[in-house]
Amino acid sequence: VPPETISVSDGTTSLKNVLKLVEKRGERIFVGVDEYDAPANTVLFREQFDRYQDVADFFNTSFFAIMKQATCTVVDKYWVTGVLPVFRDGVTPLNATTIISDKPGYNALCGLTDTEVRDIAQVYLNSTPQKLEDVLVQLKRWYNGYLFYAREKGPSVESLYNPQLVFSHLRGVAHDEVEILPLEEINAVHSSSVLEAIPDTGDASLLKSYLNIVQNKIKSSVAHQFGAVEVRQRDKNPPTTWALLYYLGILTHDEDGSHLKCPNMTMTNVITRRFSKFLNKEPQLTSECEAAYSGLLNGQIGPLVELLEHFFGDQPARAVKDCNESALRTGSIGKWSFYVP
Repeated sequence: VPPETISVSDGTTSLKNVLKLVEKRGERIFVGVDEYDAPANTVLFREQFDRYQDVADFFNTSFFAIMKQATCTVVDKYWVTGVLPVFRDGVTPLNATTIISDKPGYNALCGLTDTEVRDIAQVYLNSTPQKLEDVLVQLKRWYNGYLFYAREKGPSVESLYNPQLVFSHLRGVAHDEVEILPLEEINAVHSSSVLEAIPDTGDASLLKSYLNIVQNKIKSSVAHQFGAVEVRQRDKNPPTTWALLYYLGILTHDEDGSHLKCPNMTMTNVITRRFSKFLNKEPQLTSECEAAYSGLLNGQIGPLVELLEHFFGDQPARAVKDCNESALRTGSIGKWSFYVP
């Protein structure tokens, strides 16, 4: 590529020059676009709504308009991945796209299968059969469980693994790391920032949602297209909140397609951490958690019972009664884990 083709200060001109060079040499190219919407994510989730249109206009004029012209000359195929449906209302070319990740025939494109993970781990680790099996159990517990096709009465599909987190874990095992935590990788894929955007109050508040999330009782109704306005009003619109959590891998379809659920222990822990952070903003809870923790160490469960009663106080009686042991344990951990040293 001639040096004058690329300008570090003018990406739009550089893109045009590269496309002209391809055309001049009689070649055709395949263009893949992944997670270009990260800047738009940032302005929306940080409540900088006035900047959203500027971001959308930039992509429309400086990238997509140029690529649209190139599809008539040098671009053979145009593959867009990792794009939230919210941006279909602001970035014009996405209005013509077709979402395929929720179709059974394409489900396996969205992650790794059991067979693929086993083959990758076996080659990468080159370990004993027993160690391999131990690692596979860990991988399934922490990173499996994703279903992008709500099957209901349709064909069954295999639950998938998060590839990025699987590879991160395998690198840790290969380097004999004592403790492998995926938090840095999770931050890299926006999960934590999205959870920060869940409102503390309103119909879709974290407090009202938490029990439903850990009990997998969120009705599976994921919007394929919604706009920045809906995201801005997410505190009054639970379906928008669920859709955001679904598209960013924090929730997924359950086996029969009727509800959304946490796919694995990694995402359950991420949600619990966010819940703990929310609770930490309440000064009264700090003293309650301290009393419950101290009492538990001294064999007194009364303060802990009072703590749980306070926590579940604004929940319908049936919601609490129907909690299984796992949900109650998770809720309790979220309630006072920020205090326990």
